[in-house]
Amino acid sequence: MPSKSQSTFSRSRACLAIQNLSATTATALPLTSGYSKTSRWQPAVELELQHLLSVDQVEAILSGRLDAGFGASLTPWHKDLAHWEFAQDRMVFAVPKGHALTKRKTVRLRDLRCVPFVWFPRWVNPTFYDRMMQACTRGGLSAPRIVQEAPDRDTNLGLVQCRIGLSWQPETVRWHCPRGIVLLPVVDMDVRLPFNLIWKKDNSSPLLQRFVAQVETLGRKKSMRTDAIKKSRHRDSLRACTPKPS
Repeated sequence: MPSKSQSTFSRSRACLAIQNLSATTATALPLTSGYSKTSRWQPAVELELQHLLSVDQVEAILSGRLDAGFGASLTPWHKDLAHWEFAQDRMVFAVPKGHALTKRKTVRLRDLRCVPFVWFPRWVNPTFYDRMMQACTRGGLSAPRIVQEAPDRDTNLGLVQCRIGLSWQPETVRWHCPRGIVLLPVVDMDVRLPFNLIWKKDNSSPLLQRFVAQVETLGRKKSMRTDAIKKSRHRDSLRACTPKPS
C-alpha cells in the first residue's frame, strides 16, 4: 500500500528507479522534468527502473546502493537521512464494482465493522500503520477484520479484485486502478500519506545535489500554482455569495 516509488543515482551514472509515477502528478512533474534536465547535464546518464518498498529503499540508501528515492514517509526518520515532502495523499477505500458500499451516499468508518480487510503489514510502515488504526478506532472501527496482509499496492488491489477483501489505498492510485475496482471516499478517514524525496545527508554527489535542487524548485512552483488556483476559486465563491445591493 505505501508507495514503492524511488529514484536512485550512482556516482558513475544517474539511475532513476520509479514506481507510482502515474499515480501522482506531484511525483510525475519533478521526476520527468528533473530527469530530462539531468540528461542534458551529463549525456552518459542512464535511466534504470527498479521496484522497492519504501522501507527497503531506505535501507538501500543508507547502505550506499541507492542515492535517492521517492517514497512514502517512514517516521521517525533515520538520523543520516535528509528528506523533502512533495505530496500528501488522502486515503480512500478500494472495493469491487457492485459492492454494497458503492450504493451508499456516504461511507463512514463505523460502516466498515463487518467487512473483510486486506491490510499492509505493520513492518512496512509502523508509524503510518498505527495512525491508520488510531483513526479507525476514533471513527468506531476499533478492530478491523483483517483477512489477509500484503506489503505492496499491486497485491492489495489484486486481492480486492478477487473479492478476498477490501483495502485502503492512496487516492492517486486512481491513475492505474485495475478494472472492476471502485475507490470510495470515507468521510471520517482523515489520515493522509506523505511522500518524500529521500537521500543520505553525507552523499556529496554533484549530480544528486543538482537533482534534489531541481525537484525542490519544481515542487515549490507547483505548490504556488495550486495555492493561487485555490485563492482564485475562493474569491470567485465569495463574489458569488455576496448579495447584490438593492
